[in-house]
Amino acid sequence: DSCALGDHGCEHSCVSSEDSFACQCFEGYILREDGKTCRRKDVCQAIDHGCEHICVNSDNSYTCKCLEGFQLAEDGKRCRKCTEGPIDLVFVIDGSKSLGEENFEVVKQFVTGIIDSLTISPKAARVGLLQYSTQVRTEFTLRNFNSAKDMKKAVAHMKYMGKGSMTGLALKHMFERSFTQG
Repeated sequence: DSCALGDHGCEHSCVSSEDSFACQCFEGYILREDGKTCRRKDVCQAIDHGCEHICVNSDNSYTCKCLEGFQLAEDGKRCRKCTEGPIDLVFVIDGSKSLGEENFEVVKQFVTGIIDSLTISPKAARVGLLQYSTQVRTEFTLRNFNSAKDMKKAVAHMKYMGKGSMTGLALKHMFERSFTQG
């Protein structure tokens, strides 16, 4: 009996069978691939993983994860705060009769919500807005406002055009005029 002789090499415990033996691990541990040594089931608890935020067990290894608002750095361990890069955003708003005045107000609320989520400044987010119907009207350009407060006031005062719909004309206007310098 190999277990009784003590030459089994099992790290934790040895279980004899008729002509062989098997190694077993204590509670909270699992047998390694060598069939003799044991490791903790929770790798994150067993080693100094170095994860800055969260360690997640996966099979015989682990991965690091970050809290919301952070992203994993190239080293796979540290977490960096997600930052807002500079953005130029131009809304092209349908002001045609088919949309209806009630839905136009919903669109204005949506735009206001997006503006609230941005840091408005020349170096962060610049926002412009066009409304179209049978014509295109520039409500404000990327350079008109440097504060969310003034921008939201302009959105609130925007008047519904309520005529036909010229979507192609609005998109052409946006591509040709909204992002040019000057």
